[in-house]
Amino acid sequence: MEAVDDHAVPPPDMPARVLRFLETNPRRDVTFELEDGDVDAHFRVFAMRSPKFNVANFGPLQLQGGGGGRLYVEIEDMKADVFEAVRRFVYTDETPAEVENLLAHCRAADRAAAGKKAGGSW
Repeated sequence: MEAVDDHAVPPPDMPARVLRFLETNPRRDVTFELEDGDVDAHFRVFAMRSPKFNVANFGPLQLQGGGGGRLYVEIEDMKADVFEAVRRFVYTDETPAEVENLLAHCRAADRAAAGKKAGGSW
């Protein structure tokens, strides 16, 4: 019979754990109101991810229910499925293939625009 090491460090699985937290934790306290629906999240997770990704950058926050209420953030011109991908990235650092493809197109458009500004051609 093999001895079991009770002090072994488990393998890293933080993204999976945080995704489980997102999927199972009912204490979401911010609602992003999007073009075609709402997406709930945890304010502190968004706030800790990056100072540049501060929830306040999305526009005015509306607090409902007094001091312990839910925050509402309206985001214009964004569909819920796109924000779902953003939310997944915020929680797990994982980007779906669709988002990677979109980012590649955005980078190409930026390079083309920069080239045109510098006197180049499309």
